[in-house]
Amino acid sequence: MHRIIDRHRSQASGRSSFLARTAAASALAALAASPPAAAQEIAGAEKKGFFSVDERSWVVRTEYNAPRNDFNRDFRDIGLATLEVQRAWTLHGPLELRAGGGITYAKGSTAEPFSTAPARNVDVLGFNGGVEARIDLLRLDKVRLFVDGSVNMLWTHGIQFPPGGTGFNGYLRTGPGAMVKLNDRLAFEAGYHLSHVSNGAGIVAHNPAYNGHGVYLSLRFARRAR
Repeated sequence: MHRIIDRHRSQASGRSSFLARTAAASALAALAASPPAAAQEIAGAEKKGFFSVDERSWVVRTEYNAPRNDFNRDFRDIGLATLEVQRAWTLHGPLELRAGGGITYAKGSTAEPFSTAPARNVDVLGFNGGVEARIDLLRLDKVRLFVDGSVNMLWTHGIQFPPGGTGFNGYLRTGPGAMVKLNDRLAFEAGYHLSHVSNGAGIVAHNPAYNGHGVYLSLRFARRAR
């Protein structure tokens, strides 16, 4: 009787050992076929190219520019206020690209050097749209320092801006800025811009260009790219 019991115990133990070996082999095969999540993330990051999109955002920006130098203060005494909405694509490298537009309001006065004509008032509302590129000089988890540059078209629906010019102009801006993340979805941006408005005709009477400088504030609503 004892021999029969011992034989059954030995058979059960053998079956248990075989099952354990089979389970271990299956687990090892599964691990070999599917690397851990961390390894997958690293592999995914390595596959990202320089122009892969890490983040997509909507940006609402307000900006104010004043005359930049003595000439513009004397002859282009104009304040330029802009409200814009932009779509931003943050790439895997240091580059970010944007496209958008908004409204621009200009108010002030202009005059011409060596002219006895009275100053002309400026009070015009226009629309702008264009593209922007930004290069991050420092990109941390919560903070970014950058320089940007934008090329926009400014349309003042037939009203000359500045007076004596045209109703369709180029609107160029460039300068440094900073971004601070408030949480995973929301960030605050601030910066300084040099600006130039011109119809591209050169230094001629019908191109009374405007050169300004000023500050901007932005709110950024982000979503991570999948």
